[in-house]
Amino acid sequence: MESPFERNTVSWCFVSEDETKIVCCYYQILAEPIYTNPVLKLKGLKENALYRLNGQDKIFSGSELMYAGLTVPKIEGDFYSEIYILQRI
Repeated sequence: MESPFERNTVSWCFVSEDETKIVCCYYQILAEPIYTNPVLKLKGLKENALYRLNGQDKIFSGSELMYAGLTVPKIEGDFYSEIYILQRI
């Protein structure tokens, strides 16, 4: 998690009590002229479980999400936000 008071971006991740649903929120205040894709590394997942990204056919392992992370797409405007919802399968 990043502090919105110290950086241009902030992210939060919530895992349901039964660990089957994950909601990750990413916010960026201002677009940056030299852009690198941010990576969200999730925490609290089961390493051997598989997770599907809602709205897409992409499937990730828990270890992939925790160690490699989700890549945020190129952001071209100010006040950008993205919400990722994953379901354990």
